[in-house]
Amino acid sequence: MAARRDPDVHELLRPPHRPSLLRELSQRLRLLAGLAETPTARAEIETALALPWWGLGVLAIRVIGNWAGSHNAAGTRHRAWLSERARRPLPRRRELWSLRHGDLRRWQAEETEAARLALSQHVTAEDAGWILDLWFDDVERFSGLHLALMSKLPPEPIMARVASEIARGERCRCEAALWLLFNRQHLPGRDEAFVRLAASPDEHVAGLASRLMAIRAAREVARQRPG
Repeated sequence: MAARRDPDVHELLRPPHRPSLLRELSQRLRLLAGLAETPTARAEIETALALPWWGLGVLAIRVIGNWAGSHNAAGTRHRAWLSERARRPLPRRRELWSLRHGDLRRWQAEETEAARLALSQHVTAEDAGWILDLWFDDVERFSGLHLALMSKLPPEPIMARVASEIARGERCRCEAALWLLFNRQHLPGRDEAFVRLAASPDEHVAGLASRLMAIRAAREVARQRPG
C-alpha cells in the first residue's frame, strides 16, 4: 500500500473549501519549514505569499528564512529577498495602531518584521551598514524584537558607529547609541562609551546615560546575589 501523502497548498486551495482550510494551510507551511527546498515547495510558498491571509504570509516568510541558510545560489537569492523586505522602514507604532485591519500598510509592516526576524539567523558583517542605519535613523521604529538582527553583528562595526554618533552629538542619535549599548551585551569599550555619554553637555542625554548605567549596576548586583 502506498504511503499517504499530505496535500500540498495548491491541493488544499481547490474547492470546495473546508472550514479547517486555514488550519490545514498553516500546518502545511510549518511542515515545509522543516523540508528541503524543491521547485514544488517553492511554488507552494509563492502561492501562500499571494494569499489574503497575513498569518500565512508570515509562516511562508519563516520557511524562506529556513531555506536562506543554504550555501548555494538559492540560499543567496532567499537572503537577498529577505534583506530587501527587512530594509523597509516601519511606520511609527502610533501610526501603525491607527491603521484599519485590512490596510495594506499593516501587512507590509508585518512582512517587514517577519523578514527581519527570519534574516536574523543569517546576518553577517556585510549587513552592518544597513542594520545600523535603520537603528540610528529612527530607533523608535526599530523595535526590541529586531535586536535579534543587532545581536548577530560583530562588535567592531557597532562600536565604530557608536563612537561616530557620539562625536556627531545629535540628541536623538546619542539616545539611539545609549539604547544600543544598554541592550547589546559584550561590546568592548561599552563602559567607556557610557561614561562619555554621561558627560554629554546635553543634559537630557547625560541624564539618560546616568539612569541606564544605574540600572545596569543594579542588575549586576542582583546577579551576584546568592540565590
